[in-house]
Amino acid sequence: MFPLTIIDEASPERGAFRPNGRCVSQLTGPAGNVRALYADDVWNWIVFEGVATFRFRRGGRTVEALLAKGVDRKAATDFYHQHILPLILQDSGLEVLHASAVLHDGRVLGFCGDNGSGKSTIAYALGRRGCRQYADDSLVIDAGAGRIEAVALPFSPRMRRASAQFFGEDTDEEWEARRHAGRHPVGALFIIEKPHAHAEHEIDRLSELDALQGVLSHARRFDPTAPSSHRRHLQNFLEIALALPVFSVRYSRGFDRLDTLLSALVRAADDTKPAALSQVS
Repeated sequence: MFPLTIIDEASPERGAFRPNGRCVSQLTGPAGNVRALYADDVWNWIVFEGVATFRFRRGGRTVEALLAKGVDRKAATDFYHQHILPLILQDSGLEVLHASAVLHDGRVLGFCGDNGSGKSTIAYALGRRGCRQYADDSLVIDAGAGRIEAVALPFSPRMRRASAQFFGEDTDEEWEARRHAGRHPVGALFIIEKPHAHAEHEIDRLSELDALQGVLSHARRFDPTAPSSHRRHLQNFLEIALALPVFSVRYSRGFDRLDTLLSALVRAADDTKPAALSQVS
């Protein structure tokens, strides 16, 4: 699926490896580095300052990368899988949520949220409780042909320092034993709000309209300026909001309350499981 080809330093392609189309999106990260996306008649471009410039043809299946000085191939490949491939898949017809996810009882549970909301910690903790970790930062969804399926991509878990200290280090073998790949139906989506000061967690199922607005707020798009892409994007997420239970989650920060929250999340997902699935579980 979209294999990465790294342009060698001696390649004559290096001189022409720069975007010359329209800029469709640009963001500046916390460290001041810029991510910019461009589109022209032949190529789509994704530029991450200090990492690499990536390009892919519309309708093609190969991605090329020109690395920034000092960036090694393994780091660039890991970066590609985590940050670039999801955008390419979105441009090709799938959808992407800023979300972590686990595989529970044959269905994918997605946890959408802003940075610092705790979505990665929740997914990792559920992995420690017997679920299989499915995504950490980007959840890819195929909403075509009347089905809502998740598509797993390679990833490594990322947690904030406090969470990493609480759970401890994993060996490579332990992590691989909890990670899962392949395509699976999506069972539920949870929109994780910023932690609040209340003692009790709140998990509320959203109406279809609120569900649509909620998932759209955490959706990633390669080219938000293209009308055809915009129509497809809205149609896909309308199908997602109509087909799936979507919950709003508010909780109080604290590892002493985490286990109770996890149980409530799993219970909410199980309560909305289709009858046919319940009979075979």
